[in-house]
Amino acid sequence: MQGVTDSPARGESLESLREQVQRLQQINQALMDRVERSVDTAGSAYSLFESNIYLQKRVHDRTVALENANDELLKAKQLAEAASMAKSLFLANMSHELRTPLSAIIGFASILMRETYGELNPRQKQHVSNIQSSGEHLLGIINDLLDLAKIEAGKLELNISRINLATISLEASAMMEESVQSAGLELKMQLPEEPVWLQGDPLRLRQAILNLLSNAIKFTQQGSVTLYLRTEDGQVHWGIRDTGIGIQEHHLDLLFRPFERIKGRLSDTVRGTGLGLALTKQIVDSHGGCLEVHSSYGVGSDFRIIFECEQAAVDSTGNGVRQ
Repeated sequence: MQGVTDSPARGESLESLREQVQRLQQINQALMDRVERSVDTAGSAYSLFESNIYLQKRVHDRTVALENANDELLKAKQLAEAASMAKSLFLANMSHELRTPLSAIIGFASILMRETYGELNPRQKQHVSNIQSSGEHLLGIINDLLDLAKIEAGKLELNISRINLATISLEASAMMEESVQSAGLELKMQLPEEPVWLQGDPLRLRQAILNLLSNAIKFTQQGSVTLYLRTEDGQVHWGIRDTGIGIQEHHLDLLFRPFERIKGRLSDTVRGTGLGLALTKQIVDSHGGCLEVHSSYGVGSDFRIIFECEQAAVDSTGNGVRQ
């Protein structure tokens, strides 16, 4: 009897034990899964940490390299500025030193040309004329050097007044009339009937338009040179248009660099230092204007000064200005 009653109890215990074992296995599997996920997460975190350390080092190295490069650029800039200032001071001092004796040479040549101390035969006159013209040419170069040095040093003084650009244009054309005739060219004037007023330095602006006019005459072998002045859309366009040899497009950027001469542009036969256009641009810039060039190779060029300024039709006294 006892063995019969014990059998069911034993069976229940075995079933319960199996359930417990199964639950323990499930718990164990869950723990193993969690451990695996934790290991994966830890590995990812470690990889991210390593990547972060690597990137921080890269950023630090790049920052140090950039700071070193900036320091080198600053030193180079300071050296360039010091060299430019030294060059400007040298040019200014040398120009002053050369201009005084050269002016004396030109003056004495002028006295000889007037035959103050006696008549000169034709050959002597030619020699004296060569001395005078060469001296004046050299004096012009020295003056350009001095002006360029002043501008680069920020010491060019402008005597600003209210001026009529049409009047400046007529004065410039009169000064270049002989050069135009000697070159066998026609000088055309396209000026408005009413005055065109501008706040500027008359001496420097006359110098600018004379440089452009002289440049056009040098590089125009036949045809005409036109000095024009007009207003449009609140702007003043003042410039020189020629029928000369023109400029190739890839040479345009070289035009306004000091001492730069374009090879093949009659440079072997035309005297010049390459200062005129550079100086003209500096003068225009100092007046708040801009200098543009439009050119077709083999057809001609158009050098144009553009100002934003007041423009009005006024009487000869300058009254009645319309803003």
